[in-house]
Amino acid sequence: MNNIKEHDLEDLNSKNPNTNLDDFKAIPVPYNHQKKQESARQIIAFALIFILFLIIAFAMIYLWCLPLSEKMPSYIKGLNEILQIVFTPLLTLTSTAVGYYFGSNSK
Repeated sequence: MNNIKEHDLEDLNSKNPNTNLDDFKAIPVPYNHQKKQESARQIIAFALIFILFLIIAFAMIYLWCLPLSEKMPSYIKGLNEILQIVFTPLLTLTSTAVGYYFGSNSK
């Protein structure tokens, strides 16, 4: 009865003019939070994967564009420190989110 469409109600009214359509329209449809929750999990997991790949791409482009000079080891050391601060926690967070998403998806 929850799947009654508007044209079905009009068809029902044309067959039986004494039918009160307001009785059918007032039937509450239960809210399904699982669809929204699944969508939110998917967005979070894919956004974290996207950010992770952006950081990897940025690091590769940075290394590719480095000038070949004696300052190169200091640039690489700086990149290494930035990646340790940003990449490691992001990788952990992404792994947890993706594991949670696919773990809950298999139920």
